[in-house]
Amino acid sequence: MSHDAETLLSVRDLTVTPTGGGKPIIDGLSLQIRRGEIVALVGESGSGKSMTALAITRLLPRGLRITSGEVVFAGRDVTAMSGDDLNHLRGAGIGMLFQQPHAMLDPTARVRTQVAEPLTIGKGLSRRAAFARVIDLMRSVRIPAPEARAMAYSHELSGGMAQRVMMATALAAEPDLLIADEPTTALDVTVQAQILQLLKAEQARRHFAILLITHDLTVVQAFADRIAVMYAGRIVEEGPAARIMDAPQHPYTRALIRCSLLEPEADGRLLSIPGSGSTARDIGCGCRFAPRCTLARGDSHLHDRCHQAEPGLAGHDHTVRCHASQTASAA
Repeated sequence: MSHDAETLLSVRDLTVTPTGGGKPIIDGLSLQIRRGEIVALVGESGSGKSMTALAITRLLPRGLRITSGEVVFAGRDVTAMSGDDLNHLRGAGIGMLFQQPHAMLDPTARVRTQVAEPLTIGKGLSRRAAFARVIDLMRSVRIPAPEARAMAYSHELSGGMAQRVMMATALAAEPDLLIADEPTTALDVTVQAQILQLLKAEQARRHFAILLITHDLTVVQAFADRIAVMYAGRIVEEGPAARIMDAPQHPYTRALIRCSLLEPEADGRLLSIPGSGSTARDIGCGCRFAPRCTLARGDSHLHDRCHQAEPGLAGHDHTVRCHASQTASAA
């Protein structure tokens, strides 16, 4: 994975394990994001998506640590950062949007105080200048009556409005990368679409990169430039969004797409992926998806191969970690 001038974030062979030892949560993950690019990291709950974001920003919860690999952001080694460098990374470098915006807002502080914090602390603006800028930021993320809403407390905001406040706060620091971790999960469908449209409009205007973390492939179909599909701590497929949506190569990706689109089975039942989602700690030898894979179950030769040896990532612009796909490509 090269570190060219257009590369903003380069994650190489990242492994995260419990501090007391044991199997990894994230296992040899590699991911690259270019400046101004939108990348979606997709997978079921427990696949390691959110932990990947926390590892990138050095915000792993107590009991987990990075044991190997590198995270390079704007040419600097994040794993070697500490103190002020990390604080700067988490503001001017990387902004964050989370699933539950109300949980991230201080219930005792007015909205304007919270949105202004990156401006007063990170950029050194006076409180008066920061508060004036807050109104502009709130207006840019389509918050109606921003002067009134700036004086509100978080409990007075709807979920969609609270997420817009979080977006304004993240954008105040003018980050090069915004990590959006399931930012629309708690919102109704109409508000979800509004938030994603707003996020993409701001990205186009300000030219920052986005890492969107989600379980729903329909969310990213018209949003992302590239998609990386994660299963049990590893990337199993990665490539241009249109190519992955039109011609997915990994059986897990195909199943996710069918589930996201709510395609029914022949008997009318809604599709579900057989088995239960696995974490990296559940895995033995072989392909991590093999216990749930219809291809591995239906072909005796593949069954043995898939259960005995884990495939590597193969391909160039569109990569896949699957014995069946690689065999078909070689034929």
